[in-house]
Amino acid sequence: MDTITIDDFGKIDLRAGTITSAEAVPKSKLLKLTVSFGAEIGTKTVLAGIGKDFLPDTLTGTQILAVLNLPPREMKGIVSEGMLLATTTTEGKLVLASCPGAPDGAKLG
Repeated sequence: MDTITIDDFGKIDLRAGTITSAEAVPKSKLLKLTVSFGAEIGTKTVLAGIGKDFLPDTLTGTQILAVLNLPPREMKGIVSEGMLLATTTTEGKLVLASCPGAPDGAKLG
């Protein structure tokens, strides 16, 4: 993996948000998430390839971390305005990254 500088890292707009709704994107593993990033940023649509690991109705109210300053990307006819962060446990279970207690829109870094 390439090394980055602290200046490179500082360019990433990494924010805490709360999923307010989630729905499956037909014929894909994508979920369309509506995420609140607080009053300053508002609500954004984030598409995430987590549909085989999570049911949409279990995600409402879940806090996540997302990168918000990537260019918008269209997938399956829907524009995603951010990238959700996640990892996998040693057992292969997908875990969504979060920052418990951080208010929606809080910038991490």
